[in-house]
Amino acid sequence: MPARITPDSNILISALIFGGTPLRLLEMALGGEVLLFISNEILQETLRVLRDKFGLSQERLARAEHYIGACTERVKPSRRIDVIKDDPDDNRVLECAEASTCEFIVTGDSDLLRLGKYGSIRITTVRSFLDRT
Repeated sequence: MPARITPDSNILISALIFGGTPLRLLEMALGGEVLLFISNEILQETLRVLRDKFGLSQERLARAEHYIGACTERVKPSRRIDVIKDDPDDNRVLECAEASTCEFIVTGDSDLLRLGKYGSIRITTVRSFLDRT
């Protein structure tokens, strides 16, 4: 049974801009080795940062959205979570992971990593996740 994972937007952005281990995670999803779940909020944050910080054109944003769609499943969280006070957007990642019954959240975000766990969901870096597989 493939691991169920919610990737944070920073993992998706790193995969698309820099490649490396974050891209390996997306490739694993394309190959059916893992299942990646995102919400509309995670997708929109990813596309916003790709546009605003990295200056991607509309065409490249559309390609990025298509690629993300090919390697993820979209979920609609039904419950709002307010655990991380310093960066409320991080709560959207927790909501997605909870709604999709994920085992892992993979992130580079220090606020999420500091939690370590949310319920039964382990929060880890992409490198740590890949090292365990």
